Amino acid sequence: QTRKALAKSEAYCRALEAQVAVLEKRQAADDFAVQHIMRT
Repeated sequence: QTRKALAKSEAYCRALEAQVAVLEKRQAADDFAVQHIMRT
């Protein structure tokens, strides 16, 4: 029972980390686009 709960929370943490990574990549891409627009 405990192991199942632990696996579930671990999967949840991984999902959150993946979402954060995607958001950070998107943010970096946005920053890059803004810098490019500012330069031109």
